[in-house]
Amino acid sequence: YLVNSQLEQSVSAARAQVSRAEQELKQTEMKARLADTQLNTAKAAETRMAQETASLRSELARQGALLDSLQRIEAGLSAKNDEEKETLIQQKEDSERTLLAEKSKHVLEMDNLQSRIHELELTMKTMEATKDKVM
Repeated sequence: YLVNSQLEQSVSAARAQVSRAEQELKQTEMKARLADTQLNTAKAAETRMAQETASLRSELARQGALLDSLQRIEAGLSAKNDEEKETLIQQKEDSERTLLAEKSKHVLEMDNLQSRIHELELTMKTMEATKDKVM
């Protein structure tokens, strides 16, 4: 009976040990699955971050190229504006010179016409005086 009792205790202890080992195995398997899930989540997050980083780098490059393009356009417009300003200043100066020349020419023509009118008036008076003497 004692041997039986010891065997039963040993079997019972062994079963308890097996039960604990099975439970530890289940917990270890659950921890392993959790670790796998966390690893997959971390890998997915890393992939998303790498894609976002690549996208941001691409956007940064695009923005840099756009800025360069805008600066070239601005420089071109500024140069064109300076050229147009110079052209307008030159045209204004040319117009002022032309106007002064036209004014001088007009004054000279007016003086010549006044002199001619005065000469004609004198000639007319002389002719009238001569006519009066003849009659």
